[in-house]
Amino acid sequence: DKIDESLIEQSLTNPYATELPKGLTLRELEKRYIIETLSEVDHDRIKAAAKLGIAPQLLDEKIDNISS
Repeated sequence: DKIDESLIEQSLTNPYATELPKGLTLRELEKRYIIETLSEVDHDRIKAAAKLGIAPQLLDEKIDNISS
């Protein structure tokens, strides 16, 4: 299956898009993003979860997975 061309165009023209490191797995990318977000909110898990758009319980699960 091919990706919808409009999605590719949106990602290329999005002024908020950032350069992603090449060669990372999704797991590593998620780990880095979670750690960076936690740093931005002084390790407040509730604020980090809100910023990530996920439930605090899900963030806790993801942190547990990162730690193991």
